[in-house]
Amino acid sequence: MKIFRHLPIVLIFFLVVPSISLGSNIPKVAVWNIEPRAVSNFYAKELTSILVSELTKLGKYEIYSQENIQTVTKWTEERMKLGTTDTQTLTMLGEMDISKLISGSVSKIGDIYSISINIFDVKQAKIENSISETCSTESELIDLTKKVVRRLSGMIIIIGDKIPDRCDAPVWNVGDKWIYRMSDGTITKEEVVSEEKDLYFLMGVNLLGYNRKTGNVNFLINAKGKKEEFRSGLSKLFNFPLYVGKTWKIDYRGSHPRFRGGAAYYMVEYRIEKIENVFTQAGSFQAFKITIYHNIPGHLKTAYGMAANSGELIWWYSPQVKHWIKRQVKGSPNYWIGTDWEQDSELFTYELK
Repeated sequence: MKIFRHLPIVLIFFLVVPSISLGSNIPKVAVWNIEPRAVSNFYAKELTSILVSELTKLGKYEIYSQENIQTVTKWTEERMKLGTTDTQTLTMLGEMDISKLISGSVSKIGDIYSISINIFDVKQAKIENSISETCSTESELIDLTKKVVRRLSGMIIIIGDKIPDRCDAPVWNVGDKWIYRMSDGTITKEEVVSEEKDLYFLMGVNLLGYNRKTGNVNFLINAKGKKEEFRSGLSKLFNFPLYVGKTWKIDYRGSHPRFRGGAAYYMVEYRIEKIENVFTQAGSFQAFKITIYHNIPGHLKTAYGMAANSGELIWWYSPQVKHWIKRQVKGSPNYWIGTDWEQDSELFTYELK
């Protein structure tokens, strides 16, 4: 099966029609043609078209294809084949105010296809980041390239490439999913499985109903398909809109694993500390840092001993990823034992429809 048989002809033009607007203030990124290795030149060319197209759709960068550069500089085809570490090439790109250079290859080894991409920092003349993704059939290469772009969008770090100071609730689509890796290596997943007029339903540890406007959890759906009150510090973790300095609090009564079902009264305070660059296994993202102070007022004694009465969590929310990207557990270890928040966790990969 040939994967490019039904591709729209318009994709071809992304290699030859400049996306250049010399008066633009958005960061400039050059994309070199993907190099074929044991894969046809035609495949490599079309995958480059898709790479350029998908990066352009992000609207975050001014994209220059290799053909754009050749047209602007009048360089010969032979000159354009020079390596990306070539000093003259990088100097020329720097003079064009291009911040980053993306290059890579598509290859086949045995029955496995792979796409590898490098991100060069033009001014510092060094590799800033790299990505490698694999698939088992050529028919998956298009989706694999789009996946690479999603990862690239979080890994291209450009000074001045800032997220808005105020962030409203995300627009989710059924099929959006986020996969996380906890500190012990365990993999967890959260996925949007359905939606209604005012709600999104996201499946993770529980099936939860999220308010579209605020991001608060309205309820959970139990194993019998019935709605239940969601009593957790996560119920208002994302209390949109988000902005630095915002604070809010909740209190609720719920069980504590240390008390074998015994009830505890909790007070939870939230504060958005700042916006910062956060590094994860899925890439680097700008995110809102949300600190949570979770405590049991006073001393709660039971027949099973007395638990430490407070804990702290830090969550980072990325508007680009449309969900949280990292969690750090702080405070007394005993406080979190047996809870869903017992370990640190960070984004491993994600997919937005």
